Amino acid sequence: MLAAAVLASWVAQAQPAPPPSAAPVVATPAPRPPLPDNTIGVYFGWGRRLGSGPDLVGPANGISVGGSYQRRYLTLGYGFELGAGIDFFYDKWQEGVTGSTMVAAAEEQTFPATRVISQTSFALLQTGAWRRGRVRAFLGVGLGFTIAYFSTPELLYRPGTFDAAQPILRGATGLDIILTHDTAIALRAGYTLVLTHPTYTPSDTTYSFLGDFLDLGGGVVFQF
Repeated sequence: MLAAAVLASWVAQAQPAPPPSAAPVVATPAPRPPLPDNTIGVYFGWGRRLGSGPDLVGPANGISVGGSYQRRYLTLGYGFELGAGIDFFYDKWQEGVTGSTMVAAAEEQTFPATRVISQTSFALLQTGAWRRGRVRAFLGVGLGFTIAYFSTPELLYRPGTFDAAQPILRGATGLDIILTHDTAIALRAGYTLVLTHPTYTPSDTTYSFLGDFLDLGGGVVFQF
């Protein structure tokens, strides 16, 4: 009996231990790409001169083209963020008028012409934005300047050219709808408040027509 018990114990010890059970395989989701810090937008749309300026010297409606750059410097959570931005916009208003020129002594000749008013503006903005899924909405406010230009061959406004630099306060808002990780379509609105109102005196009449203006448009935004 003792010999049989010893033999059975030796056989049990000689058998290999059963392999450990395999651990379950857990699928790891792919990491989400980081949110882009930089946004560059290119816009085209409608520009509207506000106030009494268009009533004095028209027109009121024109085109607006421009671009912006924004960089996020702080993420606040819940999709909110703070950033800084730069705006550059060119607004142009023009209409057909009757120009005139002297062709001989005391002889005036008229011809079809164009009156042009433009504003080339730059502004530094403090921005705040909110992201939710494929949507990014933003607000911005800041200071800058605009270079106004006026040109016409009309007899009433001779010598017919005038330019001025005006400090501005600009507010902007927009909505970006993200198509891919780095591309979006955008809607944007901007209001430019001019802080000075220069005057133009072609003869014995003084005009002040360089006032506030509004931009509405759409465009493409690139994020990186």
